[in-house]
Amino acid sequence: MPEPIANTLDLNAKQQADLAALQADVDKRLAEIFTSEQMEQFKTAGPPQGHGPGAGQHREGGPREGGPREGGPRQGGPRGGDGGGGRGSDRPDRPQRPQ
Repeated sequence: MPEPIANTLDLNAKQQADLAALQADVDKRLAEIFTSEQMEQFKTAGPPQGHGPGAGQHREGGPREGGPREGGPRQGGPRGGDGGGGRGSDRPDRPQRPQ
């Protein structure tokens, strides 16, 4: 378990000891499964990125800031706003689909 997550759980001493024992057991089992190269990759891997489960969710379980909004289309771009795409760039607007 990542240390920042364990720190937020406010574990008592027994829970901390149990978690440490569990982590030691998991580490031992992974070492039996992975090659030494795979184990090194696993240890240096960061958190998952992309569109998997939980993507687009904020830590509290709601949508991230800047994510999809309820109540209709975004402002900006061809559907409304200033026509600038809402991005503050020189990027042209997306063409309209034929009706």
